[in-house]
Amino acid sequence: MRICMLICSSDDERIINTKYEINTILKEPDLEGVLLVILANKQDVKNCLPISQISKDLNLTTIRDRQWAIFSTSATKNEGITEALDWLVGNLK
Repeated sequence: MRICMLICSSDDERIINTKYEINTILKEPDLEGVLLVILANKQDVKNCLPISQISKDLNLTTIRDRQWAIFSTSATKNEGITEALDWLVGNLK
């Protein structure tokens, strides 16, 4: 099992909501230890948050009970998506 979340890198308010959603999901007993991959989309948009800031805002570096990764993506330019899916497939048990 795995969790894949797509977030908008250019919307600060949604990132706050995403932080709450991730924390809620990670507390679910049925999802204990599942892979977490986050696609930080719209990285091609001017003034978007870099993935380092998104990682910090979402407290991703505090996650110790599972493998996780965040990828810089642009759906309109087809950038980063293949890398994210490759990571996901490569880490399935």
